[in-house]
Amino acid sequence: MLAQDGPFAVRIASTGGNTGLTFNEMMAAGGFYEKFNVKPEIIELSDGTKIVGALISGNSDICRASGFGQVLTAIERGAELKILGGGELK
Repeated sequence: MLAQDGPFAVRIASTGGNTGLTFNEMMAAGGFYEKFNVKPEIIELSDGTKIVGALISGNSDICRASGFGQVLTAIERGAELKILGGGELK
């Protein structure tokens, strides 16, 4: 990342359900955006397929979660997406 004045703008795709909304609020309340000099633009979408579409089209820079099924299918079809981490707790 290049040095710049002020926060680094990032478009974050997220589902609008309880989990997505709670996660976004916890990030803000915990000061994580400020700590890493990020100015988030939260883009609320209804499901993982729309999140993957936003990533592929360039309308979103990153996402917190999208569902592996959609991402792996898109990668198999040639989309230039990267999975940085994944896991599930039961």
